[in-house]
Amino acid sequence: MPLSDAPIAAVLVARAGVHRCALPAQDVVEVMRRLPVRAITARAACIEGLAIIRGQAVPVVSLPRLFDPAATQTTTRFIAVRIGTRLVALAVSEILGMRRLPTRHLSELPPLLGAVEQSAVAGLEVLDHQLLVVLDCARLISDGDWAALAAGQDA
Repeated sequence: MPLSDAPIAAVLVARAGVHRCALPAQDVVEVMRRLPVRAITARAACIEGLAIIRGQAVPVVSLPRLFDPAATQTTTRFIAVRIGTRLVALAVSEILGMRRLPTRHLSELPPLLGAVEQSAVAGLEVLDHQLLVVLDCARLISDGDWAALAAGQDA
């Protein structure tokens, strides 16, 4: 399908360490400064812990750690996203703004993204001559981690 015929989607673009990520705008609830996080034991290295957002304990996913579990980049902002009835805070380095993107997707990730939990990536795009990773918010936290969080235990 030619680029001009591709469906267009609104996305929020953020920087996560050295990577640029896009989140579907319909999943984004709000953007806020980073809040305190209570560390928990989680199976996924990208789960930092829990933050209190509007009176609710919300899991915090570090997007830099999603790409590199050993990442130590500082995150300064949270993007609260709704996943079904659940709320998740995504910790990012910087908010780059809203964009409109064609919704074509690649079926395989190149080796340079091999460390990323591939189910969390909906596809790759090029934006302003840079690689943009389009995320599938619903797949950022595994069912096992959700079940442990719902049971009130550390994941």
